[in-house]
Amino acid sequence: MMTTKESFDLQSWHSTVLARLARAYHASTNGFERFTGMASTRWRLLFLVHSKGVCTQKDLTQQIGVDPGSITRQIKLLDQDGLVARSAHPQDNRLTEVRLTAKGLATVERVRAQRAVFLQEMMKGCSAKEIDAFLVVLDRIAINLDHPDILKVLDR
Repeated sequence: MMTTKESFDLQSWHSTVLARLARAYHASTNGFERFTGMASTRWRLLFLVHSKGVCTQKDLTQQIGVDPGSITRQIKLLDQDGLVARSAHPQDNRLTEVRLTAKGLATVERVRAQRAVFLQEMMKGCSAKEIDAFLVVLDRIAINLDHPDILKVLDR
């Protein structure tokens, strides 16, 4: 485990900590999928549709940040499985509305319960303070990388 003193070596930090973070993310995604029996991309879409009630595929594309074709393919599969229903937007026929079906709602409720157990197990041994500190660091990294001046570093 990396100590605080070692963390000041940014070269080591970048190559080890971020790689460990990526491995942890992939392990958590794989674990979630094994535990719930649902692919994380399907879960994310179902959860967003559930959260919004009714939304457009365009809304989902903007929320998730992937290309529209990918969302269309995933929503089509969810529709074929009876988890969502699609319909034309009442004011704009160019848009497709998406809503959960009864089967989709039951699936969301089942996976939410499984997800709660999974997250509890995944975070076992981590205090709320540790989790909060971790989130602060992740947010700071995201803010720094999102800042337009980050690319000026490359011009030096």
